[in-house]
Amino acid sequence: MKKNKTIFYLIFTLIFFSSFELVSKMINIDAFILTGLRFFLGGLFIFLFSPGNIILEYSKLSKNLKFKVIISGFINVCMAMLLLQISVKLGNASTSAIIISSNPLFVFIFLAIKDFRERNKFAINNIFKLLILLVGIIGIFIIMYKPDKGDSLLAITLAIIASISFAYYTIYSQKLLKNVSPLTLNSISFSVNGLILFIGSLIFSSKSIGEIFINFDIMQLILLIILSFGITGLAYITYFKALMSIDAGTASLVFYLKPVIATSLNYFILHETIGLPKIIGIILILLTLFLYNSLKSKVRENTNKI
Repeated sequence: MKKNKTIFYLIFTLIFFSSFELVSKMINIDAFILTGLRFFLGGLFIFLFSPGNIILEYSKLSKNLKFKVIISGFINVCMAMLLLQISVKLGNASTSAIIISSNPLFVFIFLAIKDFRERNKFAINNIFKLLILLVGIIGIFIIMYKPDKGDSLLAITLAIIASISFAYYTIYSQKLLKNVSPLTLNSISFSVNGLILFIGSLIFSSKSIGEIFINFDIMQLILLIILSFGITGLAYITYFKALMSIDAGTASLVFYLKPVIATSLNYFILHETIGLPKIIGIILILLTLFLYNSLKSKVRENTNKI
């Protein structure tokens, strides 16, 4: 039963995360303001699930843990997701989706470095994993080497930095989940950092509020609701629910399936081009998923025999 719930959480997360670039691309608001508004509203939405328990739990946390909760939100909201949103606005949504999906590569690299620092040597399994992950990295470089029409080197670079930031956020937040529930972690970290980014963006914007939301109609409002409450609210809850049952590396593998779904959505709805380099990049990323899972299963079988 627990395994089925975890699979459901990952599938739900995959569907919503795969539609992020498409939905955000269709909303005509500045990347800074949109990211802040998205996470502020998403955080409030999560808070409404259990306001009493969230307030009680957060009030009982130590000052150090409270600070770490805010920092986790800063890494995700003000670094990873903000850079990804800018990347989506500057280039093709499908390309940004493919690159952010590579964050498991960096998760495993971070974990391997952590393991090396603790043991002062690389475990054989980690060496094999890193070699396999090179296949996925090659896929990213192929996409960078020959961008599709509508892409830019700046957009691709920002997406890569966003991917690295989100990988670190995945590991950082998983540690917090040992002491903080997903509802409390996400509602507080999202709403606080989202509000700061939103207000800060409005203050430093050269446009008035009326000019910023001049093209904001009913359809834009619907898209914002989907982005804030669905993609940011529910999807993050299910993602962290999965993180409580499996390791960060395995949970982040959901992003390997995102390129296929996201690219298909952007192709049919936004009519973005899908060149051969992008197709090859997706194939290499999916191949990395298969090889990694095969190695992990083999290692688990050998461990059980021992």
